[in-house]
Amino acid sequence: MELVQLSASDFEEALDFLDLVFSTAYAPTRFGNMLPLLYQPTDEDMQHNFAIREHGRIRAIVGMFPSQIQVGSKILHLEGIGGVSSHPNDRGKGWMKQLMQHCIAQMQASNTDLSFLSGLRQRYQYFGYEKAGIQLHYQLHRTNLRHTEKRQPALPSLHFTQLKDSDVDYIEACKRLHDLQPFYCVRPLEKFYLFLISLHAKPWVALNSDGKVVGYLVTTPNQDRITEIFADDQATFTAMIYRWFAEREIAKTVIQLAPWQESYARVLSDIAEEFHLSDNGNWRIFNWENVLGALLPLKNSQHLLADGTARIGVSGYGTVSVCVSGGTVTCHKTNLQPDVTWDSLTATRILLGHFPANYHTEIPAALRTQVQSWFPLPLSWLEQNYV
Repeated sequence: MELVQLSASDFEEALDFLDLVFSTAYAPTRFGNMLPLLYQPTDEDMQHNFAIREHGRIRAIVGMFPSQIQVGSKILHLEGIGGVSSHPNDRGKGWMKQLMQHCIAQMQASNTDLSFLSGLRQRYQYFGYEKAGIQLHYQLHRTNLRHTEKRQPALPSLHFTQLKDSDVDYIEACKRLHDLQPFYCVRPLEKFYLFLISLHAKPWVALNSDGKVVGYLVTTPNQDRITEIFADDQATFTAMIYRWFAEREIAKTVIQLAPWQESYARVLSDIAEEFHLSDNGNWRIFNWENVLGALLPLKNSQHLLADGTARIGVSGYGTVSVCVSGGTVTCHKTNLQPDVTWDSLTATRILLGHFPANYHTEIPAALRTQVQSWFPLPLSWLEQNYV
C-alpha cells in the first residue's frame, strides 16, 4: 500500500474509479461532466487528489481543492474536500481515514484558514468538521406570484437567455455582479463559467431592453432550485423572479440565498410560500483569529454590533480576544485567560452556525449580550463553489 499524489497521467484511471464508486453508492455519475472545474487531465488539476494504491491499483481517493475567499479587504484561504471515495470491496480498511488525516496534516502545515466539505455529520466530526454556515431557502409557487404581482411597483422589463461558454462579454458582466458581494469565492475569469455549470447546473443571464446584462441566475437541470442569483438592484431582482416564472412552465422552485443578500431576502419573505434557514455543509476552522477577524467586521457592517469584549477559548487552538467599540472591531490571538472555553465543534456551532448560541450550550451571564449580538457570523458557501 502507498499513499500517492496524483498527476495528469492518472486522470483516466482516477475518473473511472470515482465514477464507479459514486455510481455504485448513489446514481450513475460522471465526474468529468459533473465537475469540469475540478477534474481536467493536467498536473495542475490532478495534483489536488491523493490516493491509496494497493498492488498498483487505486483503492481510495480524497481531493483537497484550494480556494480563496474575499471578505472585504481580507483574504481567507480555504481547502475544499471532495471526491471522498473507497472501493466497495475495501470498505473498513481505513483508507479514507488515512487520506483524510493526510489532508488535515497538509492543511495544518500550510496557511489554510478553514475547510469545507459536504457529507454525513458524524462521519466527518471524527476529523474536526461540524455542520455550520447559513443558507436561506425560499420556496416559490406559481400561485404566490399570481397573487402578489399586482401589488408590485412597475418593474423593469427584461428577458432571459441561457449563458454559453462563448458569451465572453456576458460572462464578464456576470463576474462583476458576483464580485460585488461582501463575501465571495475568488473565481478567475477564465474559470468563471465552469463554476456556473458545476453539478450539471444551467446559467441564465437577464437582459434589459437594450441587451445589457442586469442579472444572472443558476438553476438545477430540472429548474427546481435556483442555486445562485445576482442582480443590479432590488427592483431588477424582483423582476427576474416574476419573469423567470412567466417564461417557463414550472410550478415551483426554491431560491437559495447567502445571509448577506438581505435586500433579496426582503423581497422573497413577502411573496414566498415557505422559507427557512439551514446549515450549508461541514466546516473545520484552522485559524480562528483570521476567520473571526474577517467575519465579525462583515457582520458589523450590516448590523452594528454591541460594544463589549470577550476572550473566547477554543480547545486545541488557543484564545481569541474580541473587542467591539464604537463600531470598530478588533480581533487577535492572546495568551490571557479566556472568559469561556469551548471544544472546536461547539465553538463552530455557536460562532458559525445558524441557530442562536443558547440552543447549543449555556452562555455565561457576563457574555450573553456579546454572544447574542455578535454570533452566529454570516459564513456561507454558494453551491456553485462546490468545494
